[in-house]
Amino acid sequence: MNARRRHRRQLTATGSSQQPSVRMSWTAVGWGLAAAFSLGYLLLFFARPAHQAVLWAFLVPDEWLRQWAGGSWDRVGIGDRFPIFLLAGLVQLSMLGYGFVTMILLGWPSAKLGTRLGHWPLAAALGWGVHQTILLAAGWLGLLHARSVAWIAMLFGVLLASVGMWQGWQRVRRSRGWKVGSSWPQLGGLVLLVAWSVYLSLAAALPPRDFDVREYHLQVPKEWYQQGRVTFMSHNIYGNMPLGTEMAALECMVLWGGEEGWWWGAL
Repeated sequence: MNARRRHRRQLTATGSSQQPSVRMSWTAVGWGLAAAFSLGYLLLFFARPAHQAVLWAFLVPDEWLRQWAGGSWDRVGIGDRFPIFLLAGLVQLSMLGYGFVTMILLGWPSAKLGTRLGHWPLAAALGWGVHQTILLAAGWLGLLHARSVAWIAMLFGVLLASVGMWQGWQRVRRSRGWKVGSSWPQLGGLVLLVAWSVYLSLAAALPPRDFDVREYHLQVPKEWYQQGRVTFMSHNIYGNMPLGTEMAALECMVLWGGEEGWWWGAL
């Protein structure tokens, strides 16, 4: 009887000691798959001849930037991009705050909110939808020039995000905390994610040149901003489709305000 008990204890101890390694192995597999899918997407993206021109930006980024500036470095100003990134960051934080509230209203346990990394992109996506819906309703009512109201609503979302992030961080500190392994699939996935995010952020700060962007992605919110309301566009069929990214540009235009708000908000 005692031998059986000792054997069971050994099996239990062995199973409990091996459980973290099993979890870590599945985590490594997940990061490896994410890195593989990301690499596959990049290969498929650049396989098209129309997209291969983007590789030029990696080889000669100074020439790419000089062309945007009309061939003269005197027109290049990095400092004027800081307010753009600042406003975009505040809008993203506001979306995160409204997303946290939406998750709680949908029944998400508030005591566990923010304790996992997956909560943050989910909250940001939900907050994006809330922002779009509110802005669409304001546009229908002709309130796109109510800049002060837009700033109050946006800063309230930033406050909600700050409270949610602080509470989530405190919960993580009281628990086991976030742990990121050092295996090569995880590190490779993080490197790809950071590099691609930096590239997209810098590319987004450049003036637009593509047809879709200039025809309706930014043209439609520009006309709505100048009109002060969201209306039907008989002269631009693209402006009557379900718009998502365009509403984010319109929000920045409203927050920036002024006669040139459409330009800075579009950037």
